[in-house]
Amino acid sequence: MKGKHESSLKEFFNNIVRDDGEEFGSKISGYCVVYAPYYICFLESDDSEYLDFVCNNIKSSIGHGIHDQVWCLFSTEEVPKRAFDQFEVFSFPAASS
Repeated sequence: MKGKHESSLKEFFNNIVRDDGEEFGSKISGYCVVYAPYYICFLESDDSEYLDFVCNNIKSSIGHGIHDQVWCLFSTEEVPKRAFDQFEVFSFPAASS
């Protein structure tokens, strides 16, 4: 992903689409911060089934493409309201991260 962190990750996440046509951008909000060679995502959704679908899709991508490892550090179902209205990806140069 050299030099293409933001576009590669946006493409990966935006290509997560369920068979019924539900798209990532319509169901998930949050952010992804890239500190090369790692990235950290905060994902939130009102639809727990779709969030499970996204997590399983990410899990199945390990070793195929951009993921060598995936760790879920925290998960909760009790969020009173969403903090973000869309999903954004930000990249920081290695020198400043």
